[in-house]
Amino acid sequence: MKNILLGAKYLAMQENAKEIGKKHFLKAIYGFNPLDSELIRLLKKYFDIKTQNSCNDIFSFSAKELEKADESENINISYELKDILKKLCVNDKYAQSYMQYLNSIVYCLYEKIDKKDDVDFDIFNIINLLKESLEIAKILHIKNPDKWARDYTNSLHYLADFYCKENRIDDVKRLYKHSLKMTKNLYIKNPDKWEIYYAQSINDLGKFYEKNNKSNKSIKLYKKSLKMTKKLYIKNPSKWVENYTKSLNDLAIAYEKELKFEKSIRVAKKALKIAILYLGLDNYLTKRYLTNFNSLKRPLIICYNKNLKTIFHLAKAIAIRKKCDSITIIHLVKSLAFVELSEESKNKLESILNINYEGIEPKTGGKKLIKETKQYPNIPYDKELKKLIVILEKIFEDKFICRLRK
Repeated sequence: MKNILLGAKYLAMQENAKEIGKKHFLKAIYGFNPLDSELIRLLKKYFDIKTQNSCNDIFSFSAKELEKADESENINISYELKDILKKLCVNDKYAQSYMQYLNSIVYCLYEKIDKKDDVDFDIFNIINLLKESLEIAKILHIKNPDKWARDYTNSLHYLADFYCKENRIDDVKRLYKHSLKMTKNLYIKNPDKWEIYYAQSINDLGKFYEKNNKSNKSIKLYKKSLKMTKKLYIKNPSKWVENYTKSLNDLAIAYEKELKFEKSIRVAKKALKIAILYLGLDNYLTKRYLTNFNSLKRPLIICYNKNLKTIFHLAKAIAIRKKCDSITIIHLVKSLAFVELSEESKNKLESILNINYEGIEPKTGGKKLIKETKQYPNIPYDKELKKLIVILEKIFEDKFICRLRK
């Protein structure tokens, strides 16, 4: 089927035709001389076409002619021929060839958009072609889900991408969510085959939220996708390095939009470092990550003016308010809600205390709390906290590691 379409395209090119018509298609069939082929039989069965009279001469295409057609810009298909090809889609192999050709026309039109004035018309054509391709993929998927699942999810994504350009927000969201639901079910049934596709679907929905100024939602999805691509990368770095670094780069951009500059820089730096190691400096992705890293906003210099004692004072205040007899590690952890930790101290305390600092709900009023508790007598640290204090004082000494939240 692919060669017949290429042959029809070549014949249309010879005539300088604007589109491939039924006559080019029928003539191309004779170019491969299959008078009793399955395709001829289908044409007779479905269209009452007398192929013997479709053209007067039998000929053949050379390999160079087909190659020339393949390398040239794709030509649109006439509505008359589209109707014929759609009906041929009852046969799976013809359906796949037709879908591929529709998608190739789409990308040809998309490449020409920048050079044309009538952009709206081209987008309209592209969306119609993609809707047609999706319709075929859906029918095939219903007939044979295992075989056509990937084609169907791809078609959903292609159409969503172009709806996005048209700012059709509800349609984009609907298609991405449908694809995500499908790939999730497929991943549950066959994790090895579908893990990367599921991760990509999660990532695509994340990009949708990011473009619509919902970076907080996108970060959650990017983290989920990153967890999966990281697992694949650890198993086989050279195979999955592109997927993993793309996930890192997307997360870095989302962090920047949420003004989480330190995290953004750290994640972007990691993506760049891995890309240089595995892909090299000349790779297009490495160059993209380098440009992104250099363009990221740097965090303002934050003055950390409090040391470990501030955290101990806060822990004491919390214990007194709770009317406890001693200060415990739990009070120490709760005290972290009132301070902004430096990146270095955050990482160290998370490791020592086995906590997630980001998961602690921030609180203000620490200054007032410390002042309030100065009038109360001291209460002792419990045994576990005493041992921990020795470790913390060795690590942090008298350095400034935090500031009170305002």
